[in-house]
Amino acid sequence: MILLKDVFLKGKFLSKLIIRAGGPMGHMHVQRAIFKKYPPKKIVATNRQSDRIWNIQKRFKDIAKSKKIDLVCYKQKDFSRKQFSEILKKETNYKGFDDIIVLASSVEAVKDALNFIAEGGTINIFGGIPKGNFVKILSRKICSEKIRIIGSSGSNISDMKKTLTKVEGKKINTNNSVFAIGGINSLKKALLNVSKGVFPGKVVIFPQIENLDLTRVDEIKKKIPFIQKKLKNGLIWTKEAE
Repeated sequence: MILLKDVFLKGKFLSKLIIRAGGPMGHMHVQRAIFKKYPPKKIVATNRQSDRIWNIQKRFKDIAKSKKIDLVCYKQKDFSRKQFSEILKKETNYKGFDDIIVLASSVEAVKDALNFIAEGGTINIFGGIPKGNFVKILSRKICSEKIRIIGSSGSNISDMKKTLTKVEGKKINTNNSVFAIGGINSLKKALLNVSKGVFPGKVVIFPQIENLDLTRVDEIKKKIPFIQKKLKNGLIWTKEAE
């Protein structure tokens, strides 16, 4: 675990839990964790019931392994609540996670985070809490166990510049999060699919192309076979494919 006095330590000593990670934001946070200068030793990504969580394992397992990071994914629905809790605790040898990100706007998810956080750890309530709802937090969590709870109301321009610099410096590849592409005439269909949570990753619309049907990247071989060879590992969108 990491305490406040240890914040300047360098090396792979952290464990990270990403709750409700099946969607595009989950892909983003997993990728960001993997490509950090000092990444965590273990990343556990969970989702409540959607099979979308397996796309994270499919896309990032090999990348994580190449960086000696243990990436594990779980679907909560596959277990009883007691079993699921025990599994997550075992992932850290019952020490708790040093860093937890809650992507869902859910009281239940935040309560789960409080159960799995390590002493001196940080919980990022990224998804917020639904208006009018409250989460009870035992004072000992803050006073004795020294956990921190943080949140954000959005990014500012300096954050965006920092992200752009990382992309330009090839420290992070946003194409890893692209799950579907389409032409301008597919925009309406894309918006409807995104609103329904159909795609686990990002959708890119090319306005200069009119009649390109909305196509999953992993199905490009069926619809646009000559583009398939431009993909990385036949799965990841690339600049060459674009």
